[in-house]
Amino acid sequence: MAKELPYFRFTVQEWQNGDIALQSYKVKGIFIDVCSFYWIRNCDLHYEKLFRKFKDSKDGLNLLIDEGIIKIKNQMVFIDFLDEQKESLSALSNLRKEAGAKGGRKGSKWPDEARKKGNQFYVILMTHEDECFIKTGITGDSVSRRYSNLKPYKATVLYQYFSENNLLFIEESIESALKPYKPNYPFGGHRECFLVEELGKLEKIVENCTSEKNQIKSKAEAKIKQSASYKDKDKDKDKEKNKYMDFVFLLPAEYEALKKEYGESFTNQCLEILNNYKGANGKKYKSDYLAIKNWVISKLIKDTGTDPRKEKEYAEKLRRLRAAGYDG
Repeated sequence: MAKELPYFRFTVQEWQNGDIALQSYKVKGIFIDVCSFYWIRNCDLHYEKLFRKFKDSKDGLNLLIDEGIIKIKNQMVFIDFLDEQKESLSALSNLRKEAGAKGGRKGSKWPDEARKKGNQFYVILMTHEDECFIKTGITGDSVSRRYSNLKPYKATVLYQYFSENNLLFIEESIESALKPYKPNYPFGGHRECFLVEELGKLEKIVENCTSEKNQIKSKAEAKIKQSASYKDKDKDKDKEKNKYMDFVFLLPAEYEALKKEYGESFTNQCLEILNNYKGANGKKYKSDYLAIKNWVISKLIKDTGTDPRKEKEYAEKLRRLRAAGYDG
């Protein structure tokens, strides 16, 4: 992203009136530095890489995460206003490529008839882990290229209807008749998303609007079935999680990893802090393990003034000294 555009848009009003405005000057400085790092990495940053990069500013990072200014989802970092800018840049880049491809160049993915008609109404299947929904829209661009890098979703084109006429009436008919769906990870155009169960209604609306018998149902259902295996995988993961407290769920391996690194007593204190926080605030996390790693551990260390890892290191050094004959 930095190669295409070495700077990102900075909105003064949002800076003065948004959530970031309530933070200290120190935290604001950390956030700007994080934004710069996130941007040069093409808005693709793992949370562990973030904490290694800003290892001296963990308290500030945890505060930004708790306030929702920086989001951690599936171990990846998300900063909404930069993700929106990246998406806009990607769309602009695709439009430029499409414009450059005009002139009858061989190898174009669009058939001649479709290219001549220009506008298209499309239906795509969006999937990510246990989430599945359909998105509709109107564009003159290549749908597959437009949604090829929509993080974190995988897009599968179910249906495209090409026409040189105004297609807004199809979109308006669908929006007034179908139940909308709000994606877990909002993106540009997410208001045209619907439950996958609404596909049958959508097909009838399109047929009525276009007066064409489009043979799309079997193909769409086949593609959905091909993409549906993610559901079973994610359900299996959920079944593996154990309930350690009323509101805390961890995989056995996650709990054992915490015990190994921090000890059983410290780990159980972390679970209690997270349990009380979730119960009191109605908070839900995709991963309680990551929540503990992101902010609970640092909070407990700060509150108690003790770090089990350092105590282990000290005990190990003392053991080695005594083994070497030092009795001090």
